[in-house]
Amino acid sequence: MFILQFSVIYNIRKSKEDSVNQLEVEQVVFEGKTTIINCSFTTAQAYPYLFWYVQYVNEAPQYLLRRDRNSEDNAPRFKDRFSATLDNEKKTVPLLINNAQIFDSAVYYCALRP
Repeated sequence: MFILQFSVIYNIRKSKEDSVNQLEVEQVVFEGKTTIINCSFTTAQAYPYLFWYVQYVNEAPQYLLRRDRNSEDNAPRFKDRFSATLDNEKKTVPLLINNAQIFDSAVYYCALRP
């Protein structure tokens, strides 16, 4: 068992309608299990770009993945166990971590590009 922490990396506001929200502050995760980190967003954009970043202890944040209406991209080292699905109707982009490992213990950030 270990703990994942979450935060909004930035809340770039193109207008009052653009924001991201991670309600949970931390989550207890069991090794080998699948976990979901939720992120919701609000935007007036028809085609938003959502990003996930991860920050390990004593390291800078690292790009994890990007999702938009027409495409998706994962950083090479995060292709196997990390995924996300952008739901533009529900305004969510939850991060799914398969087979969670102790070394996944980090701070996870959700971000919206206006």
